[in-house]
Amino acid sequence: MSIFATQAWLDDTAGLLNNDPEYAEEAKDYEGSYLYIIEADEVQPTPIYYFVDLYHGKCRKATIVNSPTDEKAEFEMSAPYSVWKKMLLGELDGNKALMTRKLKIKGNMAKLMKSTKPAAAYFKALMTLKTEFDK
Repeated sequence: MSIFATQAWLDDTAGLLNNDPEYAEEAKDYEGSYLYIIEADEVQPTPIYYFVDLYHGKCRKATIVNSPTDEKAEFEMSAPYSVWKKMLLGELDGNKALMTRKLKIKGNMAKLMKSTKPAAAYFKALMTLKTEFDK
């Protein structure tokens, strides 16, 4: 079990995705890179940034970055720590978080809308990862 939004958690995430046959199948034709922003809130006093590069059903890179400009990503996803926690615990659906503006996404929305199956498989896999949260 690793702590959410740490390099150990990202290493576990990459390993999980790279060994998940359902994700591999759903994302076999998908490629995209993401900058995740965990915004500061009552639990997390400072923002955390991490970069994930997905390529044809594999995670090529998952790393903590110091600044949102350290890696060039196609998409930027941001939400407070508490929202990410609820999504990963299955308490808040990602689409609902997006529709209620708890989750914000920047990038090519047409491409994003075409990638609903890979995205669903990605989050389904992440929800199986044993994750520890600060609070």
